[in-house]
Amino acid sequence: MQGDRTIHLPVMTTELVAHLRPARECTYVDATAGAGGHTEAGLRASDPDGRVFCLDADPDAVQRLEQTLQPFRHRALCRPGNFAHVATLAADAGFSDVAGIIFDLGFSSFQIDDSARGFSFQLDGPLDMRYDRSSGPTAADVVARTPQKELADIIFEYGDERQSRRIAREIVDRRSRSPITTTADLAGIVARAHGGRRARIHPAT
Repeated sequence: MQGDRTIHLPVMTTELVAHLRPARECTYVDATAGAGGHTEAGLRASDPDGRVFCLDADPDAVQRLEQTLQPFRHRALCRPGNFAHVATLAADAGFSDVAGIIFDLGFSSFQIDDSARGFSFQLDGPLDMRYDRSSGPTAADVVARTPQKELADIIFEYGDERQSRRIAREIVDRRSRSPITTTADLAGIVARAHGGRRARIHPAT
């Protein structure tokens, strides 16, 4: 660990570079840059003048990126934004004609390891779960306001959870008595909906 930065080891970097084949004088887009491991690999492989536009929905990740990519500051441009708008954001930044785009979907370890983000039930914290904490409803808002049937549909569709109706019923029952505000609160509700049975994998996973 260096300061408040943990070591990040990106996966499949060798395979990504081999497939993308970064080249000099070419421009690329990393639409989900995260901790910047793949971006840095692409910049090194396209040395000395390949350029990368780095995009991430998490403003905290963008700040980390700018520090990580400081040695490449003339060849890397970092901006906050959702990859759904990558075409517009990249074009606005002058990256309209690119040789390749990276999409590495999912969480970064620093997001999961930060209890304040609320992504992991293993660390009790606010039930947030937003990439961009400056906008949109939190997970606590969702479980507080969403009708029971819609909650069940969300849990089933995005969690592949067979007990989705029971979990939604438990959530509605609990919120009628007290707010659900932390990751531990929600994990406990899910566990109770599963009958409190012990399993190798926690039911809230």
